[in-house]
Amino acid sequence: MTLLFTHTRRALFLCLAILLALLPVQRAQAGADHDHAAEQEHQDEKGHSHAHGDENEEDEHRTSVRMSSTFAAKAGVTTAIAAAGELVQTRLLYGRLQADPRQISQVQARFPGPIVRLHRTLGDKVQAGDVVAEVEANESLRRYSLTAPISGTVVAVNASAGEFAGDQPLLTIANHDRLWAEFRLYAGEQAGVKPGQAVRIRHSEHALESRVERVLPGAGNEPYLRALAPVANVDSQWVPGQLVEADLVLSASTVPLLVDNRALQQVEENTVVFVQREEVYEIRPLQLGRSDGRFTEVLGGLNAGDRYVVGNSYLLKADLEKSGAAHVH
Repeated sequence: MTLLFTHTRRALFLCLAILLALLPVQRAQAGADHDHAAEQEHQDEKGHSHAHGDENEEDEHRTSVRMSSTFAAKAGVTTAIAAAGELVQTRLLYGRLQADPRQISQVQARFPGPIVRLHRTLGDKVQAGDVVAEVEANESLRRYSLTAPISGTVVAVNASAGEFAGDQPLLTIANHDRLWAEFRLYAGEQAGVKPGQAVRIRHSEHALESRVERVLPGAGNEPYLRALAPVANVDSQWVPGQLVEADLVLSASTVPLLVDNRALQQVEENTVVFVQREEVYEIRPLQLGRSDGRFTEVLGGLNAGDRYVVGNSYLLKADLEKSGAAHVH
């Protein structure tokens, strides 16, 4: 009995020792399993990130933008058709508008005497031949009428009824339907300027096309020439005394294909335009030639008839750059 009990105790101790020996192995195995699961989870996360990386890589290689016609209209995205055109080399001039001296007239009494009546006042429109005043001659005591010598506007009134009319002007009438733009040309600006040259005159939002009609010396001994160009002003948009700018055309040449400079954008190291095909706008790298500041000659990268973006093309460029630099192939 004692021997059996002793053997039983020994067996129990042996089992307990074996269990204690196995515990570190199980813990190590559990840790290994845990690390393997974490590593697998980490790999899954890296794989998911890599997938996004592929998407970003695709974004970085985008060469087009999709924009609905409705949104494009609201954003002010406008287009033009690539075609042949004229490059015009110009020189910027500064000048001032003047009234035509042949269209300014002062009304004076023919015979001295009291002014009986003034028929027109400041700002009134008159036609040539309209009666503008009546005067009673001192010598004959007879009334006589004074008429407008030209059509225009009364711009000055220098007398009133009851005053004596001598040799002073009673009224001044001016016709500003045609003005002169005068540009002073100093030594470095005189070369190549001659009558007949086209000139585009600007003031604020107004602009018109004209031609140099006269080139005159400066007043007195002043060291400049005066280039005069007529300004049509029937709608009274221009006023004598206004300061104006003008582009004087020096030369003009026709090229097979050109684009509006407002369309040009820089994408990385390329000068591009956006070509529209329905609601897709594709960047098109260009080879460029001469430019006149408004238009540029196209030597390659664009075809006649292509519709390209002119107004607000920078919005399309900004859309391309949202996901990174666009790559041009």
